[in-house]
Amino acid sequence: MRNVFLLILILSGTMSCFAQTPAEKLESGVDLYKAMNYTKDSVVKSGITPEGIDKIKSFSDRAVANFDDVMVNGDAEQKEAARYYRMFAICEFAYVYMAVDQNQKAYDLLKPRESDMDYFNNPSRFPLRLVLKGEKRIITYETYTKAASIYYVSMADICELLGKYDEGIRFGNKAESFPNISPWNRYVALNVVMDCKKEKNQYDKEMMDVSLKHIQAYEQLDEAERKKILDNNFESTKTSAFIIVKCIERDPSLAKGEYHRGTAAPILSRVGSAKTAIEFYIAAIQGGFGANDKNYLFGAAEFGKKEYNNKLIRIACDALMKTYLSCDDLMRVSDLYKAADENVKSADAAAKAKECEKRAEEAKAKIEKDRRRSERLGTFKLYAGVYPLGLITRYNSYRDYGGVAGIAIKNHVFEFSYKKINRNMEWTGDLFFQDKEYDADYSGRLLWDGSRMHFAWYVISQKSSNEGFFFGPSFEIVDKTFEPVWSDLTRTDNGVFAASSQRFNIYDKGYSLYFNYGLMSMQKNFMFQWFTGFGVGRYSFTVDEPFDNDTYVYSNQLLEYRKPERFSFVARMGLTMGFYLGKR
Repeated sequence: MRNVFLLILILSGTMSCFAQTPAEKLESGVDLYKAMNYTKDSVVKSGITPEGIDKIKSFSDRAVANFDDVMVNGDAEQKEAARYYRMFAICEFAYVYMAVDQNQKAYDLLKPRESDMDYFNNPSRFPLRLVLKGEKRIITYETYTKAASIYYVSMADICELLGKYDEGIRFGNKAESFPNISPWNRYVALNVVMDCKKEKNQYDKEMMDVSLKHIQAYEQLDEAERKKILDNNFESTKTSAFIIVKCIERDPSLAKGEYHRGTAAPILSRVGSAKTAIEFYIAAIQGGFGANDKNYLFGAAEFGKKEYNNKLIRIACDALMKTYLSCDDLMRVSDLYKAADENVKSADAAAKAKECEKRAEEAKAKIEKDRRRSERLGTFKLYAGVYPLGLITRYNSYRDYGGVAGIAIKNHVFEFSYKKINRNMEWTGDLFFQDKEYDADYSGRLLWDGSRMHFAWYVISQKSSNEGFFFGPSFEIVDKTFEPVWSDLTRTDNGVFAASSQRFNIYDKGYSLYFNYGLMSMQKNFMFQWFTGFGVGRYSFTVDEPFDNDTYVYSNQLLEYRKPERFSFVARMGLTMGFYLGKR
């Protein structure tokens, strides 16, 4: 069956001498590319001979010829696919030369392919689309990167073997960071870079970076790959760790911060390099690495305990005691000190752990107390403010001075206010309620001094007093002392004029009950309240003696018509601003 399959592929290749469309040429080239790979695998398994190499080369050459034709005559998609397959057809054949140590020949084939690789190192060129045997095929960027990474690793390896160390470093660095490179190929690429830099005697910062990556790459290998390294005496973490130390010996300034040894230490502890891991841990911690990373330091101390290395335990625990530790952490440090026979330090850590637990219990009790208090009170605020309009719209001694204070618990507000009044206006239109008419020229306006105070209870529509509309009752007390008024007096029994321009001092005291509503906001310690209210009030009207409304008729209509006791509808509106303290 194998011979028949190869015969069909060979015949498909010989048919290229007949006129074919670019699509047919592309399909024939792909068939020959597959035949080349099939033959290559067969030849490698049975042993590579000159005849086998010639057979593979025949397939590769004919495939390349087909792809060259498509790259001239095909459409845009066909040209892209042909260039892609042509590149890898040459690479696959070059890998055969590498297998038989004909590295210069391999290099001569692979080096010119770098421009093609650079061309396709762009995700936007994918996916590539082509039609083979009537079926649509797609080549993804991921498929490309997996194959391309082998190219870069191979080039790095060949360059090292040919003594082209600068190129070996360049290709190795490109390979190790290439997308979708396998852990094994990444390990090999880093190996090549280290070897090339050793040949150039370059024990520098880059060498340390590569060596650390080499250690990290080794950890990513599976057990079979690690065994392969040991069985073939390939370079392992022992080599890369040695290089890090050698770089520091050459240039001690490279140890600053101890990033390389500090990062490598836990990896080495996991891959079985215990002795080197301990050395790296000690050097790194003493150099300040992981000083604020208690997980790292605990890991180092626990590893020291596992390996019975008291020095590492002590150094790691000393560093831990300089970090923030919980109560449990302190007890853990105490146990680790004890394992290192540091009994004094163990006792000190244990004592600090007990102090920590005591403080934690006290803090827990306080939190619980605050929680219970919070549950009792809910959101609790005390606020105080002023009536700004009376301060900014009136002047000098005529300003109204007033303040408001309250307590808010959850969405309930209890409020008290007091305002000192200076020369407010009083309109006597409520004389109409007595069915008495007064002169059209009478303004009905008086000025008064006095005070207003109220007590209120509001309910806010939200669950807390932070912000929301409110409503509720308000009880107000108003004391008014009017400016003196003058009036003529006439007797009621005989109409005789009794006195002219008699002075009278008038007082009015009222008690009102309102239904208030408005908006309250308490945010960032600032309080704002706007309110409007409607209600009813009971007022008492008094005048200094002598005043006898039954004996005399008064020309001043307020004196004449105002009842001593009266009820009236009342309305109020305004705003207050201030600050609050309390728990949200």
